[in-house]
Amino acid sequence: MPEVFLTVQQSPSWIDHTFDETKANPKLFRGRQWHLVLLATILLAALTVRLLGITWGLPYVYNTDEALLVNHAMAFGTGDLNPHFFNYPSLYIYVLFVIYGLSYVIGWITGVFASTNDFIRLFFTDITLFYLPGRLIAVLTGVTSVGAVYWLGRRGYGVRVGLVASAFLTFSVLHVTFSHYIKTHVPAGLLVIIALGLAWSIYLGRDEWQKYFLAGTVAGLAASIVYHAGFVLVSVMLAHVLRWRDSSNKAPKVRLFSGKLIAAVVGSLLGFLVGTPFAVLDWSTFANDLTSSAAVYYSGEAYHHDWAYPFTSLSTGMGVPLGFIALLGLGYALIRRRPIDLILFSQPVFLAAFFMLFATKESHHMLIAMPAVCLLGASLLVDVVTWCIRTQLLQPAVLVLTTILLVFNSARASFESSWQMTRPDTRTIAKQWIEGNIQPGSKIVMDSGKYYLSAAGPPLRVTRWTVEQFIARAESMKGESLAQRDGTRRIGYSGEAQYFRYQLQATDAQGGYDVVQILHDEGSVRPDVLTMEEYLAMGVKYAVVSKRAAYAPSSEIARHWPEKAEKYWDFYESLRTRATLLHEFIPSSTVPGPIIRIYRLPVQ
Repeated sequence: MPEVFLTVQQSPSWIDHTFDETKANPKLFRGRQWHLVLLATILLAALTVRLLGITWGLPYVYNTDEALLVNHAMAFGTGDLNPHFFNYPSLYIYVLFVIYGLSYVIGWITGVFASTNDFIRLFFTDITLFYLPGRLIAVLTGVTSVGAVYWLGRRGYGVRVGLVASAFLTFSVLHVTFSHYIKTHVPAGLLVIIALGLAWSIYLGRDEWQKYFLAGTVAGLAASIVYHAGFVLVSVMLAHVLRWRDSSNKAPKVRLFSGKLIAAVVGSLLGFLVGTPFAVLDWSTFANDLTSSAAVYYSGEAYHHDWAYPFTSLSTGMGVPLGFIALLGLGYALIRRRPIDLILFSQPVFLAAFFMLFATKESHHMLIAMPAVCLLGASLLVDVVTWCIRTQLLQPAVLVLTTILLVFNSARASFESSWQMTRPDTRTIAKQWIEGNIQPGSKIVMDSGKYYLSAAGPPLRVTRWTVEQFIARAESMKGESLAQRDGTRRIGYSGEAQYFRYQLQATDAQGGYDVVQILHDEGSVRPDVLTMEEYLAMGVKYAVVSKRAAYAPSSEIARHWPEKAEKYWDFYESLRTRATLLHEFIPSSTVPGPIIRIYRLPVQ
């Protein structure tokens, strides 16, 4: 096993050797066998922790960000390939649409679906088929990212850094969490790593214009999954500048202002437009969505953090102490200033500088920077161990032990989080209790999401009356600008009323509950809750709530919008003082989800 870490720092020319080093050096061959065993072990761990809990919530929707992407992908089935929505770019949504199309064709050929109506009904009754493929994409791109980090670390630094960096990313808590969801950041992060690898190839001298074009195209495709992933193009440009600098005294010389840079820019534009063509074809909606989103983030109406949050979020998102060591790697890169250091350093730092312009900052914004930070942190660790431990035979053992100690807390948190996702949620348990104790057809007021009750409450079966209220609400928004926002929430989405009409077709005439929604938007001044008397006048008999704590007098919402928070708080207090608490479901280490309280309202 000591041979695993024979190479501390590989020369860039190492990757260009044409002779068989393993035959010339049998010891090196044995070392590579061992490092492949270690890499396989790391990849297996990465796959296991990401697959564990992959069916979380199914067949119900608990993460409405997933639903946003899935619903738009399904909407393409109507024949309109314009998403009419650009808060997210479109490439990932188109990939989901292709998967759904293939699923329907296979189901139709095998007799599972007699028509598209059967497919639509399945979507509204059991969404497992529509969510698992997208989640598996996240798993596979997450594990592939671990392998890509090893590949880039080995090319840029050596085997030791590649292995350590891949172990770091394997257990980075936020990366593991997002690998469970139909979210865009993990797939985009894989393309970012590939673009960084191409940038390193450009520096090494593989700088034909096709390489620049390919690197730019990959950056553009990344931007077509998550907009800010496209900033990796800066690293490609920097690789060119570094190659020009280091070739200034050599022949042939590299031109600083080269047409190859134009090839990279053109490739990035084409890559983006391939994935998000309606950015041009529906320019007005695209521009309105971007400007309205930017205004929300600039104003800081929600998720307001200090200027340093892009960096501190990386530390906490990876877990302590792993994240701390990884961030130290950024400073170490500036000290060493090796070309690979500067190329990797440019990606997270430029990204962080961009988000510092906005008041609103969220931890997942920097998720695509984790691979580069893991590599820089691994470089620091390997060099420290090499400097401190002069005995070569001891270096591998010390490095392995130190790596295990650094990732231990993150690994434990990642496995615990993934395992918890295999457990029934409080919302699922509350649903079972309600169906066993409250008569179908009862009118219930409930904390919920706009499209899915289960965003904040149990995923109850609803009556046709409930869906008809959703349709009426959607139709009332006709004529509104779809880019207009009420706080951080969009006013409406294209085809919203038609979406609920499809749901109405799939809703049984018998059974279910009449649900009156209480909607929540932390970034909106407008409350969406009534008084106890108003609900009683509507015939409401029960209340199911989970958001009470968010509107407490000491809450952030109360500090920003006291009148809004007071209205919600007054309703929740009226439940506490006037209604009868029937049951309370509290999360624990084995039961995930929100606190859910079920009340019987007083009789008038």
